[in-house]
Amino acid sequence: MEELPTLDYELASTLAAASLYDEAAEVLMQSFSVSEDGQIETRLGGQAAAHSGDFIRLLAPGRRASIFNQPPPIRKATRSFSRRY
Repeated sequence: MEELPTLDYELASTLAAASLYDEAAEVLMQSFSVSEDGQIETRLGGQAAAHSGDFIRLLAPGRRASIFNQPPPIRKATRSFSRRY
């Protein structure tokens, strides 16, 4: 399965907010590691190596890139369904 660090981070944050700390740590370990000098490391998009001292800066390039994703086109069947309801 492809590593998706931004999604893993969001899931771990949600788990931690629900006091599920062990589960949150397990999710984070799927996509992140900590270097000897304390930097958080991952591969953004499964391709680009990245490291930072905090998650916000580490994940910022992936978040910026997602802004440019185009929404999928709405199919005719979906459009007619949404008009009825």
